[in-house]
Formats: sequence, structure tokens, C-alpha cells
Amino acid sequence: MINIPKDLSDIEVGLYKSGYEYCEKLVKEENIAIAEAVENTADRFSGLKMIADIECFKKFLFSEVTAYTEPSIGVRDPNLEDKTWWDELKKKPKFKSEYWSRYYDYLLKKPSWSITAVKNIDSSTDEIMNALTNPRKGTAGERMGMVFGYVQSGKTAHYIGMINKAYDAGYRIVIVLSGIHNSLRSQTQSRIDEEVLGYETSLEYIGDMTRERNVIGVGIGSHNQVETVV
Repeated sequence: MINIPKDLSDIEVGLYKSGYEYCEKLVKEENIAIAEAVENTADRFSGLKMIADIECFKKFLFSEVTAYTEPSIGVRDPNLEDKTWWDELKKKPKFKSEYWSRYYDYLLKKPSWSITAVKNIDSSTDEIMNALTNPRKGTAGERMGMVFGYVQSGKTAHYIGMINKAYDAGYRIVIVLSGIHNSLRSQTQSRIDEEVLGYETSLEYIGDMTRERNVIGVGIGSHNQVETVV
């Protein structure tokens, strides 16, 4: 996740995000020194005349591009090392990645998520999916795992990505145990509503079945309606 300054216009938020991605590409793919990449990016975007404070923009770039990011580290049972069922499933012509695709697009539209961060979640969740049991085989299997990280490091986004891919793979039921406090459970349910289901499941809406679904998050847009599996 990237920390875009507050009190910016919607246009500036988009430019800051694009600027970060452009600057990061210069550093990682073209091996340009960070200071030079920041200057090149600032020069490129200042020409658009849409960024009010170019010095603030440069400080943002330098801070975010130089920020250290912990790599994704996975420790797996040796017996699972060669599992590639998920990778193979995605290659099949008839396979539809409906849940993950709309979540991927949803994250890309959020100002705090860079395309690099979203791709990292895509890659790490693919690794975990390959380590799970293939639900389309109809055989039982047990897996246990743990994810840990700093506050606001993307842990929730990661397991929500897993839920979306699990539904695409053919899993029918996913149970999330979110803690002993109602406030935490409510917060987690809101995230799942917005980023997995695409509609609200609050008590207010569940209690009135005559109401039309309140579409939110990933469900917004006629092209984002998927077959309900829950």
C-alpha cells in the first residue's frame, strides 16, 4: 500500500498513484537511481500542470519508492512443492476468474494500492492456492497455515484475495473466524461484503427480504455481477 497525502483532488490522487508506478518502474526495470528517477518523474508530470505542489509530489515519490517492503515468504510442506493444479486450471479456456478479476480491478482503482502491490497479492495467493486441495477432484484434504505482518500491511486484503480465488476454483463454503469482539466481526463482515460478495448483508437488509440488494464495492457495475455461490 502507498501513503498518498490527504486533501488532494481526485485528479491529483490519480496522478500521484500513476507517478509512483512510473517512478518505481524506472528504478526496478531500468535500473535508474532513485533520486534521478524521482526527478525524471517530477519533470514528466509537472508538464501536465495538474499537480499543485510539485515539491510535495517529489517528497512523496522519494518516500514511497525507497520504502522497504518485506518480501512474501512461504514455508511449505515438501510434499506440496510440485502442486500446480491452480495454475493449470487458470489456463483452461472455459475457466472463468470472475470473483478474483473483479477484486483485482477493484483494488487497482483504490488510491492506496499500486499495481505492484496488487500483483504481489495475485502472485502470493496463487502460490497458496496451489498448496490447497483441488475442490474439483472431490477428495477431502486438510491444510493449515498462518499469515502475519505489520498493521496495515495488507493481511486482510490477502486473505480476501484467497476467498475470491477459492470461489473461482470451486469451493462452495468459506468460514471466516474474525475474533471475539462484535466490533471486529462487524468490521470484517463489512470488508467481505464490499470485497467478496459485492452487496450488503447487514442486519437491516437481512431483516427485510423485500428490499433489493444494496450493491457495494466489487459488485458495482452490471459487468461485475457473478453467480452467487454463498
